[in-house]
Amino acid sequence: MIRLQPTMQNLTDFLLEFESRTKPHPASRHLRVWKGRVLFEVSIFGNSIRLSYIEAMRLSQGDGTAALKWFIKLSRTHKVTVKGSIRRMGKEGLSRLQLRQWYVKHGFTHEQGNIVYQGK
Repeated sequence: MIRLQPTMQNLTDFLLEFESRTKPHPASRHLRVWKGRVLFEVSIFGNSIRLSYIEAMRLSQGDGTAALKWFIKLSRTHKVTVKGSIRRMGKEGLSRLQLRQWYVKHGFTHEQGNIVYQGK
């Protein structure tokens, strides 16, 4: 049996729990659906979890915030770092500045256009 480094084990456990609590998107193998309301694209990238995409299907209903809070709690449980970039998709929803403020409000740091959450 191959023994994984503790960091890799934490990342793997995080991803397994994330996938057990979300459903695959019917049209995209890269996306997962949380509670039928929020889309995520998440992967292991190096020694961290990469949050590539999060989108609430219904705007201004608090779904995105609820999903992000759940995601953060999961990262703390598994003691993993989350990294991503701030990208606005389309013209609806939060502006790039508002997105940055939203992530910072929920405990992320902002570093050169990227976001980082230390789930330790």
